[in-house]
Amino acid sequence: MESVLDSVSSCDFAIRELRAPDARARCVFVQHLDPQDIRMRFASSHVSVHHVFPGLAGAHEGSAFAALDSAQTILGVVNLAWLSSDTAEVAVIVRSDYKRRGIGRALLAHALQWAEDRGLTHVVGHVLPENEAMLALARVMGFQNIGWDSIFFEVWRRVSAKAV
Repeated sequence: MESVLDSVSSCDFAIRELRAPDARARCVFVQHLDPQDIRMRFASSHVSVHHVFPGLAGAHEGSAFAALDSAQTILGVVNLAWLSSDTAEVAVIVRSDYKRRGIGRALLAHALQWAEDRGLTHVVGHVLPENEAMLALARVMGFQNIGWDSIFFEVWRRVSAKAV
């Protein structure tokens, strides 16, 4: 993963799992999201901190990781939620004023490694068809479009050689 982090960023950041003491930084992050970016991620322009960080609210099993700068400002977030014993759902959102700096790609790469380290074989995501940037990133990262549910494209990627 270090090669991805080293090669894609034009700003310095580190990725780590979010913790309870990050509550203020989470609120600041949500305040800096553009309504259009929120709509692209959630298919709605109105969300709460708990929507952006569901794993921290105890709503489901999974993890939330953030890209943080040296001041511990959250620049982007990737959430992973267990769907089954071998599959997790992944969702990425990057702060609107930090897009196109490799943060989303690094977060997605981190999520794929997290899934593989836990023995998962697949990762899926749900992307609005007009979210061309996320669909392009998913393609570059090896995801395939496998379906459509009237709102989202479902993208899928194998993360382990154990997958059939």
